[in-house]
Amino acid sequence: MTVLDNLFGKELVTRRKQSRAFVYLPTSTREEHAARLIDSALGATTDRSAALLHFVGTTLTPAERAELRAALTELDDPSGPGAR
Repeated sequence: MTVLDNLFGKELVTRRKQSRAFVYLPTSTREEHAARLIDSALGATTDRSAALLHFVGTTLTPAERAELRAALTELDDPSGPGAR
């Protein structure tokens, strides 16, 4: 069993046969995977809001909090700046 076999079993990669070997491809981007991990961690707590506030308040830099604030504003008002 290889590392890629383990990742395939966890559905983190797909594989297809090419000649006598397999070609492996990721099932999601790093960002998508990180978002799922964060959601899973928040889901494991009894107070999701408190855990989220603790994460934002203790691990994000002021610049990252500003980016988060801008992203939330854009989600709340999709017709605002950056709208397509």
